[in-house]
This record gives sequence, C-alpha cells and structure tokens, in this order.
Amino acid sequence: MMHCSHRDILFFHWVGGCMADTIGKRVKRVRKLNEMTQVEFSNALGISQGRLSEIEKDITKPSADTLIALHRRFKVDLNELLSLDEE
Repeated sequence: MMHCSHRDILFFHWVGGCMADTIGKRVKRVRKLNEMTQVEFSNALGISQGRLSEIEKDITKPSADTLIALHRRFKVDLNELLSLDEE
C-alpha cells in the first residue's frame, strides 16, 4: 500500500494521484482533468499526439518547452509535477 504525505494529499486533490506516480501519469491526469483528447492536449502544448503518448507512457520525458506550456496553459505547478517518486 502506498502512503501519501500531507503535501502529497494536497497535490492528490489537484491531479488525482500520489507522489509515487510518474511524470507521465501526472501529465495524463492533467489532460483528463481538462477533459481533452490527446490530440487536443498535444495541440495546446505545441507537440505531436505521438510525443504526448510517449510522455504519458513514460517512454520519454517532456521537454523544457513542454513543461513551460503545461505551466502557462494549464497552471500546472512545475515543482509538484517534477517531484518524482524515486525514493
């Protein structure tokens, strides 16, 4: 069973997960919370749908430009998004 800290719980309410999630899972949650398809979300971020799919599957990491777009367009807290679970 995964245990979440108080900080994790606050973030959980925002993206619906625990800090043990990967960055790809967090990006996918942001997309789902905005009720967007991969095509719509990738267009909003200025990347291809294929690239977004790779990010969501943790095949690749988002670029700095993609992270900035997530922050600007979807008000994503990058400190939380990048607080990876590698414990």
